[in-house]
Amino acid sequence: MTHKRLTNGLKEYLECEVLLTSFFREVNFCFPECLSKPIGKYRAKMEMPGDPTTFSGNIGCCPYDGWDICNNEWLANRSLLNSERLNIYGAPDEKPGRCGYHAEKGCTLDTHRAPTCLAYACSDFRIFVSQNYGIRYNWEDIEETLENILAGNISDWKSIWFKKRLKAFSSRVKSRKA
Repeated sequence: MTHKRLTNGLKEYLECEVLLTSFFREVNFCFPECLSKPIGKYRAKMEMPGDPTTFSGNIGCCPYDGWDICNNEWLANRSLLNSERLNIYGAPDEKPGRCGYHAEKGCTLDTHRAPTCLAYACSDFRIFVSQNYGIRYNWEDIEETLENILAGNISDWKSIWFKKRLKAFSSRVKSRKA
């Protein structure tokens, strides 16, 4: 994989990150409905008594170091995302029970989030955007597309289509709120 391909992939990825971050801010679900609550909406099957395991609201959906999760090992090892994140934000804090880049009000990373962190949405969020905005949000498809964009493994037309789809999400939320 060439450096130029990875550099272009990162550029496209960061453009998508801006669009997804805007969408999540427009919806304004995570902080008021989860992070500000004593018990968050995120549930995890952890093979423990009382499953599904719940987490305090201030942890939200970030009980793990998601910044280091990648479905494609070759992508995690070769992308520029991790090295640029370290240059901009430094190493994550060592916090047991939560992501090292997570604070009381959510993620401390304004940019350079991992595809998992950027795309993930809990079932309550997905139901909320479906019922209120008619948006079918499939975080696993979005994560996979983001990983392929980051690796430079996606055609220009598919990248353009994906960005239009993300813009349409925000537009729909804005129009329904108006």
